[in-house]
Amino acid sequence: MLQLAKAKSHLIFSDIDLNTERVVYLNIYQNLLMIAIKMHEYLRNWGVGGKRNISFLRGVIERTINYNYITFRRQTQKKKAPTSEEGSVIMRFIIS
Repeated sequence: MLQLAKAKSHLIFSDIDLNTERVVYLNIYQNLLMIAIKMHEYLRNWGVGGKRNISFLRGVIERTINYNYITFRRQTQKKKAPTSEEGSVIMRFIIS
């Protein structure tokens, strides 16, 4: 999951000189959406009988959201950056 997050958090996606604020937020949303869809597919492929370690999955999701938050925050250097709660809401919506 982090590899996908790293690939989609390139500076060009969050550069406010190249993109409007709306586009930067859209890129962040699309990045988290792609990660959530991929996670959903992994979980679906495990099947009904697959054993799932909930704490491991929660940790992966939290690390992915934190990585995205820190990366985009560092790149944009804006006063108002997306919060990790927004990322959590997106992931919960997609996975459920």
